[in-house]
Amino acid sequence: MAGEAFRDLSSLMRLAKEVAVLAQQYASTRRDTRAAAAGAGRAGVEASRAAGDVAREHDRAVGSAVEGLGLVNPVTREVAGNRYHQELSV
Repeated sequence: MAGEAFRDLSSLMRLAKEVAVLAQQYASTRRDTRAAAAGAGRAGVEASRAAGDVAREHDRAVGSAVEGLGLVNPVTREVAGNRYHQELSV
């Protein structure tokens, strides 16, 4: 029984690492998209709107993926602020 529990735990940890990598990739893409939108704002109104549309569509797609994982309201540093670690422990 203990052996099975450790196999399950190992599997869970492997999947958690994959989710963490996915989250890091998302955060990086989001930063890049926002930076592009800000840069486009300096280039012109139409370019800024187009970059903003892309960012919103990206947010919707990622939101759907996160909900599909069952993470309807994930804890993020942005949302939790100073309570980030406390919220993670709940």
